Amino acid sequence: MFKKSPLLLLIPVFVFFLILFGTDIYAQKLPKPVGYVNDFAGVLDEGSKSRMTTLIAALKEKTGAEIAVVTVETTEPRAFEEYSVELASQWGIGKAGEDTGVLILLAMKERKVRIEVGYGLEGVIPDGLAGEIRDKSILPDLRSGNYGSGLLKGVQAVSGIIAKEYDVDLGSYNTNEARKYTSSATAGLIRLIIIIIFMFLFVGGRFLHRADVEFDPRQALAHELPVGAGLEQVEDVVRAHPDFGSLEPRGGGLRGGARWIGRRRGPDLHRENRDSQH
Repeated sequence: MFKKSPLLLLIPVFVFFLILFGTDIYAQKLPKPVGYVNDFAGVLDEGSKSRMTTLIAALKEKTGAEIAVVTVETTEPRAFEEYSVELASQWGIGKAGEDTGVLILLAMKERKVRIEVGYGLEGVIPDGLAGEIRDKSILPDLRSGNYGSGLLKGVQAVSGIIAKEYDVDLGSYNTNEARKYTSSATAGLIRLIIIIIFMFLFVGGRFLHRADVEFDPRQALAHELPVGAGLEQVEDVVRAHPDFGSLEPRGGGLRGGARWIGRRRGPDLHRENRDSQH
């Protein structure tokens, strides 16, 4: 019989500890929540923390939506974005079953801040708006070292936008930061309406004006037709004229003074169609 090496006996023990402690070491990087504002990096002043806490509490009470503010020294060994998604998922921010939570995460070593929005609020705060809030409300103060002020403005902007969507009044709580985003959205809608009206009146109107209309070519082109012009002469003039198109007989031809009806086309449209072929 072969003799077992003592090292082989240690393999099961090694695997056991690897499973037990290896996964735990990776998982312990995600902290447990201690409230609405979680300053694990210790960079927020007490005044900002208090104002954020009371505002978030009022928002949750009236809408069910919730904001969690988190600062950490680093997200390592996870990537910043991965850490943000996993933290929001593990904490279950927002109303249960509706995913109406927002995570504002600041990582000091990575020098990054992110607004993670739950599915239930993506229609209210889409990615583009979340990035705009980050860039305009949060980052300017963060760059000057005012972490509490920057994150507070982010909370005020997000709270105000959500409150407006839910049509609730947050009372005396300051959400003025949200006005720059709600007003810009309204202005954008107004601009869109103006553009549509402009296109309808001017662009659409031009094409409507260029639509086919009936006319008598012998009257419209009287100065180009000899007296008593026949069908062939009328057709030749109409086809050669840049403003007119096809010709249709009405009343049996030119005999007996019957009218001929042409199809008028706008001159610009005629030239545009010709030029578009090049």
